[in-house]
Amino acid sequence: MNDPLLNEIRGMLVFARVVDAGSFSSAAKRIGISRAVVSYQIKQLEQRLGVRLLNRSTRTTSTTTAGRTYYERCKIILEQAERAHSDIQNLREEAVGRVSLACPVNLGLRWIVPLANAFRRRYPNIELDINFSENITDLIQSGTDIAVRSGPLQDSELHAVKLTDLTRHICASPEYFTSRSIPQTIEQLQHHQWIVYSRTSNKLSLNKGNASFTFEIKGSLNTNDAAARLQFALAGQGLAVIPFYDAEQVLANGELIEIMRDYQLPKLELFAVFPQGATQAKAVELMLDMLKKYPPHKVADINLFT
Repeated sequence: MNDPLLNEIRGMLVFARVVDAGSFSSAAKRIGISRAVVSYQIKQLEQRLGVRLLNRSTRTTSTTTAGRTYYERCKIILEQAERAHSDIQNLREEAVGRVSLACPVNLGLRWIVPLANAFRRRYPNIELDINFSENITDLIQSGTDIAVRSGPLQDSELHAVKLTDLTRHICASPEYFTSRSIPQTIEQLQHHQWIVYSRTSNKLSLNKGNASFTFEIKGSLNTNDAAARLQFALAGQGLAVIPFYDAEQVLANGELIEIMRDYQLPKLELFAVFPQGATQAKAVELMLDMLKKYPPHKVADINLFT
């Protein structure tokens, strides 16, 4: 495709270089092309414009009246192009720019907020745009640089880096057990009320030694929000499978009780997902490095980041 405007912009940049350098030969050396190509570009530009831009002699060139006016416009375009190139180089090489990050709400509040605070102290010239949501974000359409997700990667246009494995726990509040016995077996577990998290399978698998057990959890309360799941569990609405980052504090202070501790649930795989080429920007690379260095179970160490 032959774009007349594109050809003219190319000619404008070459013309500005010729005026700055004072001759075709000097401009050719600076641009890295032959003198003949420079001469051809200027000739084509003058033909398209229908006006002579340069007075030529054997050794030097000078602008015509029209050429001087035109040069002022060309110079602005050249300076803007150089500035754009410089900005991109800074994004690739220096701790400047902007990082857009998406993360589930509860995980974000407990992990990403302190991580972002430490990151901003270390890299004050990097802007952060953080979106907390339970929804799966279309990274490319939304312009998101990094998304924190659990489970395997589905979109082949994206790259993923595994951050960690997180344990999950079967929990309930002490209030829930005031009128019920604490289950000790898989059979007893199946007869309890469950808070069903609709974003994951309602098939629950547990392992004990070499034995594996799978059953369907059922309950009269369903939610698609992890924060709501935790609050319902705290209110005594039933048993819930709670990931480490939600369970740690409430288990430590006794607000929830972990049951069936001699059984293991499959761990939750946590990934940082990003579009192809995103980490070419230095700011995105730095954020990804920090996510890998300080996963949720190392949140207490984040303040060591300087």
